Amino acid sequence: MASLEGTVALVTGAASGIGRACAQRFAAKGARVVLADIHTAPLEELAAALGQDQALAVTCDVTDAGQVQALITRTVAAFGGIDTGLFAAGTGGAGPVHQLESAVFDRVLKLNVYGVFYCLKHVAGQMISQGRGGSLIAIASLNARQPAEGLAAYTTSKAAVAMLMQNAALELGRHGIRANAIGPGLVETPLSASLWQHPGIREAFMAETPLGRYAQPAEVAALAHFLAGDESGFLTGQTIYLDGGQSLKKYPELFRFWGGG
Repeated sequence: MASLEGTVALVTGAASGIGRACAQRFAAKGARVVLADIHTAPLEELAAALGQDQALAVTCDVTDAGQVQALITRTVAAFGGIDTGLFAAGTGGAGPVHQLESAVFDRVLKLNVYGVFYCLKHVAGQMISQGRGGSLIAIASLNARQPAEGLAAYTTSKAAVAMLMQNAALELGRHGIRANAIGPGLVETPLSASLWQHPGIREAFMAETPLGRYAQPAEVAALAHFLAGDESGFLTGQTIYLDGGQSLKKYPELFRFWGGG
């Protein structure tokens, strides 16, 4: 797959899971990478492993528009511009919709939707000023299209992310900027531990997935690498479901394991 030599990638949610794997993949393919997250220690550990000439760690809360603006400023000051924006910072929250706390719904929407919006807005603005196009990539979810019992806040947020990227693609194509989302199925990350570490839920997921397993973050990173590179130069406005075929079947009935309903 294409080299990313000479490019700069900004990755949010880079301290763990999918964001971390994407940052590692981009760096391995030659990109200089700015790593953003609220968790400072693992972020700085990753930056040290990648090397100070190739990686910069910036502690940033992407739900704060001012911090996001400062993040873009530091990225440009350090590496001269941005060619790829990978937005992986996210969270979850569970509960039956008729009992779901408003604070949980607000928290999930704030990080998963507003966090992507702030980053997309400011990265796109920087790309337009550079005049050389770029690639915007958001981590959505299979739940952008499949509802799930107990996950109303999460599913709503990921559907919003998928549509936000479509709208961005529609508006930003004239500037040579592409915008796409990745919709993973179950991936082995810290955020999804309550699913893949629960034997019954794990088996239910695999039963509904034609490939019979869940994914690793590196597999999502490989698709992100494709979307960042020139080989995907005519691909925009899409949500690519990297789900092992689960969208062909159905989502497990989580209330069987969690209670509720």
